[in-house]
Amino acid sequence: MQKKAQIFNFIDSLPRKFLTRTGEMGSNLSGGQAQRICLARTFYSNKKILIMDEATSSLDEETENQIINSLKALDKDITLIIITHRKSLLEICNKVVNIDNENDK
Repeated sequence: MQKKAQIFNFIDSLPRKFLTRTGEMGSNLSGGQAQRICLARTFYSNKKILIMDEATSSLDEETENQIINSLKALDKDITLIIITHRKSLLEICNKVVNIDNENDK
C-alpha cells in the first residue's frame, strides 16, 4: 500500500523506518508526506467506498500522476468520490458533478 501511495521510499529512508515518530498530528511531516501516508491508509483499508477531499493538493505533478495510476488500478467495484480542483484527477472519473460557486454570489 505504501508503494501505491508513493510513500515507501520516504519511509525507507528514515533511520527508524516504520517505527519513526511523526510528531503530534504529523507535525514532522510535509503536507505531501502526510497526504501520501493518508492515501496509504486508505488503500490498506479495502473499503468499497472511498471519499477523497483534495487528496493530492500538496503533491507535485509527478507524484500526483503516480497516485492517479494507483487509483486507476483499484478494484472496479470500489466507488471513489473525489472532491478536487485538479482536472487531472477528474480524468479518471466516469461521472463528474461540477459545483460552481460563481452563481452563488
